[in-house]
Amino acid sequence: NLREWRHFFKLRCSKQAHPQMRELACALLKEFQKQLPVIFDDIQPF
Repeated sequence: NLREWRHFFKLRCSKQAHPQMRELACALLKEFQKQLPVIFDDIQPF
């Protein structure tokens, strides 16, 4: 669900995340922000 995706992005787009996971998660976040901006625009890669 969308709450789980938000949690995933907050964890995996942080500087503490593994670099390869961060790269993948941040790219996926950008796509989610294009499709559902109201829900995901407040999440910024750290």
